Parts: sequence; C-alpha cells; structure tokens
Amino acid sequence: NPAQPVPQTPDQQNQQDPTQGAPESAMPQDPTQTRPQAETPPDAAQAPKEPYEVTEFFSDSRRYTIGDTVPEKYRSKTYEITEWQKRHLPAPEADSHWTYMGGNYVLITKGEGKIVKAKSGDIFFH
Repeated sequence: NPAQPVPQTPDQQNQQDPTQGAPESAMPQDPTQTRPQAETPPDAAQAPKEPYEVTEFFSDSRRYTIGDTVPEKYRSKTYEITEWQKRHLPAPEADSHWTYMGGNYVLITKGEGKIVKAKSGDIFFH
C-alpha cells in the first residue's frame, strides 16, 4: 500500500534526513512559517484601525498628522467634498467637512481646519 510508510532502520533514517542533528540555523527555513515575536513593534500602537485610514500623509511638501491644522485654502468651498458618498467616505462629523490633500481624503473642522481623520485616496476605487 503506497499510503503507508516503509519501516526504516535508524541508519537509513540518518542517511535520508541530512538536517537531523544539524544546528537550527543550518536547517532549511519555511518562509510561510513565522516565529512569534517577543515584543510588539512600536508602530503597532499607531497602526490604523480601518483599512483605508491613515494617521499621517504628505501634501504641499509638508507632513501632516491627525490634530494638525491645514492651510486656509483647504477650508474653502473649492476644496470641500460634498459628494462624500460617491467616494465611499463616511458622513462628516458635525462642524467638519471632507477635503482632498496630497492624494488623501481629510476630514477637517470647519472653524479651525484641524485634521480629525484621514483616508487613503484608494478608498474611492473600492
């Protein structure tokens, strides 16, 4: 029966398995297997919770993060996104609106222009 293994003597087993007794570093590695890590990378705490959410982005040669204030032009009606549903964005929160900056959709407060949240521009295509 080909499904059952053929019994082997210990000498035959040693000849067929060259990794037996070899140090772990010499053993072939399976790239699909990962070892558990002792600690969580520091960036994991800042990782976005939603697939298209971003915590920082670049626009106008500047890096922005949540809580930063955007330039005045992004607070204007010209940059305000009114058809947010067509772009697969959630409804803007009270006293805020979506704007487009550096290839990302950014939710900003209407008064101060403070960044509340940001989504990757890729959300439009999904």
